[in-house]
Amino acid sequence: MHVELGILSVEDAIAAQNAGADGVELLDNVGEGGVTPSAGKIAACRDVLSIAYNVIIRPRPRDFFYSDAEFDVMQRDVRVAKDLGVDGVVLGMQHADGTIDAKRIAQLADLARPMRVTHHAAFDYTPDPFAAIDTLVNTGVDRILSAFHGGVPLLDNLDLYRRLIAHTGDRAVFLPGGLWTPQQAARAKAELDPREMHIFSAVNAPSAMRYRPEHVRDDDLLMRGYTVQRVDEQQVRRLVAAVR
Repeated sequence: MHVELGILSVEDAIAAQNAGADGVELLDNVGEGGVTPSAGKIAACRDVLSIAYNVIIRPRPRDFFYSDAEFDVMQRDVRVAKDLGVDGVVLGMQHADGTIDAKRIAQLADLARPMRVTHHAAFDYTPDPFAAIDTLVNTGVDRILSAFHGGVPLLDNLDLYRRLIAHTGDRAVFLPGGLWTPQQAARAKAELDPREMHIFSAVNAPSAMRYRPEHVRDDDLLMRGYTVQRVDEQQVRRLVAAVR
């Protein structure tokens, strides 16, 4: 079982690697589903990682219907990731009707080689997931990530995911994922028997900042400035052990 962990920082990269993860996906702004991190962060994580290292290529949050200018940004970011020695990129694009933008994904995949290419959870917004798999296989992507097709979390839609994994077969790696506890990850493994899994498991930890405005409540937006989102190494150890 290859266990990939979503990470947000150099500290997360070290924690994931120490905890036994087989690979990581680096991203920023996880609250919006992830966007491309800075070149500085990509390079710093490369320096500390010896496990499989993927970086998301996503120019902005929200939908996956990109303009020509945004596609140009994605191409530039793929080149940056390649130049910095990343092992793989994670990307996705759709047409306005929700189908996979096969032409531009194929262009990005060609540009990325020899890095491996994963199509991310834009897959979950496609109208026909089986047709989307066939299209993506033809673009040359190596892996297809999914966590909530049609807005239904994977663990509540296991029959669909069994069929999606079977439909993919050996043509690509179908990568089930989720924000899971160790118990939920173990259930996903037992029910689906996938070749690889993608898990995100960050926690909100208190900031080391000593100053706190007296008038700010714990539920105030300003309090985000006094917390840090990070991977917990012990939790990752439990997640890895649960699916091995």
